[in-house]
Amino acid sequence: MTFREESIKLFIYNRLDKKCIKDLRFYKKNLRRFLTKGQRQRILFIGDKVLKWDSKREDKGKHGKFEFLWKGPFIIQASQGNNTYFLKSLDGIEAKHGPVNCHMLKHYFDPLC
Repeated sequence: MTFREESIKLFIYNRLDKKCIKDLRFYKKNLRRFLTKGQRQRILFIGDKVLKWDSKREDKGKHGKFEFLWKGPFIIQASQGNNTYFLKSLDGIEAKHGPVNCHMLKHYFDPLC
């Protein structure tokens, strides 16, 4: 094989590598966009009323069909980091379950009378 043939092969492999890298970046970008499409950032503040997901009963068979799987309401007492919160009950007693991640909480709205 001559030097010219080798250089042509290397040039073709280099182009293929660049194309593969470009396609991989495109694939990762689309996959990231697809996976984060359904997620939304929950914005919670200290003093907000929230409900906490009852993770002990979420498995099938541990709850009835119409049972409510959210505990609460609680009040956010303090935050630790970006998405971790300490809760207290409406009476002002600190909750025993320690810090709770944001994805286990949802806003509580008082029912209309």
